Amino acid sequence: MKVAAIYFPFFCLFLGCQDSTTKKKELSSEEANRQYQEMEISSNSEKVMLLSVIKHISYDTLKGILVEYYSHVDEHRLGDSLSVYSKNAIDKISEKYKLDPAKVAALIFSYKYEMLTKEEIGDNAIEEEHSDDNRDDSRDY
Repeated sequence: MKVAAIYFPFFCLFLGCQDSTTKKKELSSEEANRQYQEMEISSNSEKVMLLSVIKHISYDTLKGILVEYYSHVDEHRLGDSLSVYSKNAIDKISEKYKLDPAKVAALIFSYKYEMLTKEEIGDNAIEEEHSDDNRDDSRDY
């Protein structure tokens, strides 16, 4: 019985360490996604800065909103309905930054659809050209 009492704390400690290792892996995956989103948003810093001036919001706040939104949505994009996760993300962000959900949605919409870079315009034109070619090919049959 004394042997069991001696080994029991070590056994509990061992199991506790395994749980924390699993949690660290999960957190590191979330953190990796967040870091990727930060890097992605930072690569468009001019776009973020211009939008922050236009919408009268600080650069850091707007960057934080965008990073949180894309981190949250990216985690769930392959799941059920993206619109549900987008709405949840907007609600959480609006609570955190104490902004109206409509304002948060407008910022995200403007960043995603209105503030296109030269590369995005070129990519969209190429995609549109390819889709037009595919439509023309399907008409031949």
